[in-house]
Amino acid sequence: SYSALAEFVFGPRGGQFVDGLLVFVQGGFCVSYVLFMLHTLVHLFPGYLPRALFLLLLLALLPLPVALQRVEQLARASILASFLT
Repeated sequence: SYSALAEFVFGPRGGQFVDGLLVFVQGGFCVSYVLFMLHTLVHLFPGYLPRALFLLLLLALLPLPVALQRVEQLARASILASFLT
């Protein structure tokens, strides 16, 4: 992993630094995705709901993927998705 390589080269502080940067970058990707989804929903459904309410709806759905951390739970979601499409 990147943190293991940085720890090997730069010591424990290097590994922690790389881990911190990875968390920062991944958080930025998540924020960008939420903003992209917000912009898309506002343009798909103009005038239905204010932008702030769309954002609250998106943020309310955000914990769902976090709750699916085990592979067994992902398999159930995959079966459900197969039936819905």
